[in-house]
Amino acid sequence: MVKNIIDPSVTSHLIFPLTSNPLPLTSRGQRTLSWVWPETTLVGEELTDRQAGPRPSRAPGGEAETVAGTQVGSPGAGVVGDHPVAREGAGTPGSVPVQRRAVWVLECPGEPGRPYCKTLVLTGAKGNDTGYYRCYYRDIKAVIDGTTAAALYVFVRDLEQPFLRRNRGSIDDLETIFITGSSTHITVPCLVTVPDLNVTLYMWETIPLEDEGMVWDSKRGWSIPRQTLDSRPFLIGFYCQATLQGRDYRSTLYLVHSTGKYALPSTQPPSMKNMTSPPS
Repeated sequence: MVKNIIDPSVTSHLIFPLTSNPLPLTSRGQRTLSWVWPETTLVGEELTDRQAGPRPSRAPGGEAETVAGTQVGSPGAGVVGDHPVAREGAGTPGSVPVQRRAVWVLECPGEPGRPYCKTLVLTGAKGNDTGYYRCYYRDIKAVIDGTTAAALYVFVRDLEQPFLRRNRGSIDDLETIFITGSSTHITVPCLVTVPDLNVTLYMWETIPLEDEGMVWDSKRGWSIPRQTLDSRPFLIGFYCQATLQGRDYRSTLYLVHSTGKYALPSTQPPSMKNMTSPPS
């Protein structure tokens, strides 16, 4: 039985400044450990404890492949498992090249009762590295936080990019929120890199939404009751806006699409050309 996976002394999130310093996260547990991280385009490389060179590894969702280093599982999947502990710029092994952007996974000393240990080191951190860093027991299929895994949310504080834009480069920077007939709430996932940002939700076009029951969570976005949408049958979509250091920033545009028998009345959306730049 797995016990004491989460250390109560570890906070639920970490705020990391956007600097050239590496971000180390260390995890210990009772079984073989692995890591996963939020930026799916960032492939991890695993090093042996004696720096004898990269070695193959695997993680949920993909097999390892060795090329010029070791790719850890599929992109976005990394290698570790118990309670994460982070200190800015601390404990970074000298073998980790800090001059380039990468995720490195290294062996580290265990401790009584937790003989397995691995350290994840993120170098060249960017705002898009904000999100959950999860460590889990590699040989157990069920990845359950608090039982076979633990997660730490890291905010990589980027004052030039306060809203996450993981899909940058996609058509017109649009995302779709799908709503089913059984939905009681919907989430507008305008995630941020600055956790104390004051974020306002807008309906298209430029109408702020301030209804009862709305809840803001810097790790999830805005949660909106279903009745808010039902009372606006021709609602097209949302975006978020915030002011930081005297400058206004806007999130990705989120289109609303209803599915199922209880779909909202549909309307012709505006042209893609007009959707790219909400009027100010």
